Amino acid sequence: LTSCFSYNCRTGEPEDFTAENDSAGLILASVWYCYKAAGDKEFLRDYRSLIKLCAELITGSCDETGLVQASAGPWENFCPRHGREYEHHVWDSGISAFGLRCAAVMAEDLALNDDVILYRRAGEQLINAVRKHLIRDEVLCRSLESDYLDSSVLVFFGLFPLFDRSEPVMANTVAVIERGLTDPFQGGLWRYEDAIVDMGDNIPWPLCTLWLASAYLTLGRQSDEIGR
Repeated sequence: LTSCFSYNCRTGEPEDFTAENDSAGLILASVWYCYKAAGDKEFLRDYRSLIKLCAELITGSCDETGLVQASAGPWENFCPRHGREYEHHVWDSGISAFGLRCAAVMAEDLALNDDVILYRRAGEQLINAVRKHLIRDEVLCRSLESDYLDSSVLVFFGLFPLFDRSEPVMANTVAVIERGLTDPFQGGLWRYEDAIVDMGDNIPWPLCTLWLASAYLTLGRQSDEIGR
């Protein structure tokens, strides 16, 4: 996938800690949500080449694990610059799988039947790799390389839904993240588990807290539906 780099103002060299593999999936999701809101196929036709490019970038970025290749992650901290190795983050593979699902729907509306088949197959292969490698004891963990928690996985139970709301992984992950990442004094969620251990990041993030609230709203809606 395309990587995002910032540059050292003194040397002009790229800083590797910002290498990320989520851009194509986020673009596809953004185009999809705009199209869903507007319902304008002319708008969608304008983005046809971008949709195809992003989908191709994702399908070409998976390695032998079936996941999107390792990166510095959504927080840009998992890299040699910070004394860490790159990881196969749920964030990258999850948003890429969701993006491919969006691309398949948009391709169908554009009558690009061959692309629909390709995008659906690739999206399912990617989410199957997530299920195989990143769910442990019915909890969605941060990455292939770590059993730690990361609040970014909450988006896949709310804003970018990947899992059926009745699956145990959803309720289990939400509950474990609330217990593990909630600041007992300030309230709110930390970004990820070892940020509070070795990085000294003890400030809860409002965005992470909102992700938790969104996930609970999703669970609540499911409970209401069962009740009816």
